[in-house]
Amino acid sequence: MPSLLKQDHRYYSQFYDSDRKPNRKKVPLKTSRKRSAKQAHRRLVDAWATGEFDPWRDNPQTFREQGVQSPTLSVASSQFLDAKETEGLSSRTLNSYRGRLSGFRSEVGDKTVDTIGPEDIEAYCKDQNVSTSTRHTRFRVLRSFFGWLEENGAISERPTESVTPPNRPQDFPRPVSEDELEQICEAVRSDYEQKKEMNGVRQGDIIWRERAFRWSYLTGMRLEEIARLRWTHIDDAKGLVLIPENKSGRPQTVPLIRRAVKVLGDAKKDHKKTEAEYFVFRSPRANPTERNIGSWKRHHTTKFTHYRKKAGLSDEITHHSLRHGTASRLAEAGKTATTIKEFLRHSSIDTSMKYVRMSNEQLRNEVDSVFS
Repeated sequence: MPSLLKQDHRYYSQFYDSDRKPNRKKVPLKTSRKRSAKQAHRRLVDAWATGEFDPWRDNPQTFREQGVQSPTLSVASSQFLDAKETEGLSSRTLNSYRGRLSGFRSEVGDKTVDTIGPEDIEAYCKDQNVSTSTRHTRFRVLRSFFGWLEENGAISERPTESVTPPNRPQDFPRPVSEDELEQICEAVRSDYEQKKEMNGVRQGDIIWRERAFRWSYLTGMRLEEIARLRWTHIDDAKGLVLIPENKSGRPQTVPLIRRAVKVLGDAKKDHKKTEAEYFVFRSPRANPTERNIGSWKRHHTTKFTHYRKKAGLSDEITHHSLRHGTASRLAEAGKTATTIKEFLRHSSIDTSMKYVRMSNEQLRNEVDSVFS
């Protein structure tokens, strides 16, 4: 029975035949991934058993099972996206993958994936006409795509392995400060009071956005998560907020701090009635249990921009700056990257470290100004 071997971090298939010389033939699988190696080994063993592959004579890298052809880029892309959707990737991530793969197909043509080489990857991922961030994202998507193709036997080796990754973008998002948050919230309150005097607003209307803006800053929750937040997700007894589905489709929890509890109290006062299945942040005129999440997010973001402009603040401040402000505030208070990662639920501690480094840079500049 042929065996799967690992030597120097690479995998091989070893075949044995007492009638051949040498008796044992070791075939390189050209992968360091166990899963990919098992799949490649199984294909070669099956083909050897049927007489379609001779390890003493045939080149395993050019061998293909009879009648099987490499899929085109469009077919492979569709299969890849279906597989990733099954794995639970968010619609946002899937759309990003879809857009990058479509752009790559427009660049190289709809050829079979086994004919795509490193030069094709280089041309698409190092295009100087697009931003550093776009170049990096393109490469990240293609690396995932071709890795999946290799694991599933569509190609023998990933062309991305021979390409040096583009530089990672160094731009850092503009965090909102607590003082700036107060100015934005004051713009909301001012708008509410003016319209209230004119009898042009219901109780709780408009002002609920102030609660939502504060909540975003105090919890670090993403806009999508806030849009889906219902009262049933608030666990007062445990002091936690349940997020049934984060951007990767997994459930998470957020600690409920005292100031956030006060925001919830204010949000309850905005409405005559609150049920477990009601959305936490909503207009009193809105359906309490049903909403178009995408439409709500767009409208809420537009309103944030409106009040940020009324407060006379920088255009660099966006709704996502509230979440960045949370992380920056923790870093400025001397909290570790691990604490920031746990509270903000970053997938990688590298993201959290950016806030710590930024805080250290700010501290250095302030001290330097004193002694200069």
